[in-house]
Amino acid sequence: DAVMATIVSRAFFGHDQLLTIHLDSGHALKARLGAYGGFRPGDRVSVSVRGGALAYPHEQ
Repeated sequence: DAVMATIVSRAFFGHDQLLTIHLDSGHALKARLGAYGGFRPGDRVSVSVRGGALAYPHEQ
């Protein structure tokens, strides 16, 4: 099931991008996506995982 979230920031690297996303639950995550440039800070999105995902512990 997808959850709702807000894009907080976007770093574009030419071949891909790294989004910082705040979920409505209060949690935050980073997502690396292809170079599609349609997302902007402030955009409301739905977030879900298809296939495999790799998670790392939060850096303090």
